[in-house]
Amino acid sequence: TPHVCRRQRQMCIRDRIDTLLWNGPADERINIVLIPDGYTSVELGKFQVDAEKILDELMSQSPFVEYDTFFNAVALLVPSSESGASHPGTATDVNEPVIPVIDVDNRFGSRFDVGNIHRLLVPGNRGEIFTVLADNFPLYDQVMVLVNTPNYGGSGGTFATTSLHPSAPEIAIHEIGHSFSGLADEYYAGDQYARESYNMTRNTDPSTVRWKNWYGEMGVGIYQHCCGGKSEEYYRPHQNCKMRRLGAPFCSVCKERTIDRIYELVDPVTELMPGEGTQRLYTGDTLRFFMDHLDNGQGNNTVEWTLDAEKVGSGKQLTLTEDSLLGLSQALQLTLFDPTPLSRSYWPDSAYRFSRNWEIENCSGMEMVPADTSLLCYGDSVLLRVKGAEEVTWFNNSVADSIWVYENGVYQASASIADCREEFTFDVDVFGPFRS
Repeated sequence: TPHVCRRQRQMCIRDRIDTLLWNGPADERINIVLIPDGYTSVELGKFQVDAEKILDELMSQSPFVEYDTFFNAVALLVPSSESGASHPGTATDVNEPVIPVIDVDNRFGSRFDVGNIHRLLVPGNRGEIFTVLADNFPLYDQVMVLVNTPNYGGSGGTFATTSLHPSAPEIAIHEIGHSFSGLADEYYAGDQYARESYNMTRNTDPSTVRWKNWYGEMGVGIYQHCCGGKSEEYYRPHQNCKMRRLGAPFCSVCKERTIDRIYELVDPVTELMPGEGTQRLYTGDTLRFFMDHLDNGQGNNTVEWTLDAEKVGSGKQLTLTEDSLLGLSQALQLTLFDPTPLSRSYWPDSAYRFSRNWEIENCSGMEMVPADTSLLCYGDSVLLRVKGAEEVTWFNNSVADSIWVYENGVYQASASIADCREEFTFDVDVFGPFRS
């Protein structure tokens, strides 16, 4: 486990991990792990600077900036034997060699020309990446590989990968769109990449297209791809999205898919007391509930509490007394709402919803009659009963609605109603007898 930084973007080096962003426990956040390839041991300081620069750019762009508290990020300080990336010179989309043909002994096998595409830069030694992750930070959600070469290149897939070209931050974020959000390119990358996706389709019907909730707004439409191959069969939602052009923002459709992915990985309810299940409320007691949650960064999250679907409170805390309850058993539900305008995937509902549930058993109807102490004159007696109970078992194991007592002592009863059981005591003091 990395050293926890209480402030974001502090560099807290411990062993081989540099914590760049830490917002909470690793099992309650989305963990981005940045890995160097082609950085020698003396270049790892440069890698830390490069990693922080790219992470800062990612977290400054929507929707990551709004949901940045959902993320942690660490950099693994693992060196390569040699600096740079391999370039086989086998690409067919350019006149090779654009850059010198070279074979580099880097740690994770990053090389250009994959699939005969010059800019397709891929770390080929996947097994070594998985080993390093398992040894250093197994709770990763998204891996980003930074390759120490100034030449333009990158790739998506399992590991988002970028070179150190001046466009590296934009390349990295574009590739995160592939790797993290499952988005397709919104330029036509070739028939081998064409498929039905969140932002790519053959469907031209505005009423049924996957992004119908955005159609006609924020520049969203159904735009035909171009050019070559089967491009004319496929359509994209926007003309100026980061999945088409570096430097552009993510379009509304791609932001929505990214937020959906965030909520697939993170439960925004971070604290809950008591835990879900049955809670019993006895006479004179109160039940107190507390929750906390991650915020969507837009200040419009709301929390609602309901009993049998009737609203009884809002905010992070709720107190129930016996006056709050009707009947023997009621369903308490807490619902956190995120009505972010950056997504419409929850339509026609009013927001993303995250609920927790309890069964509240009302045990408050039982009480000992008369009061719990009594002072008797010698020879008198008192009738004890537990009001509101279905069954009462007394101190002598008798089961009866009531019992007469007339001697000194502490008398006990165990009473139940529905699934509630409560213990009662009654203290008797006898006054007298008097003798002359």
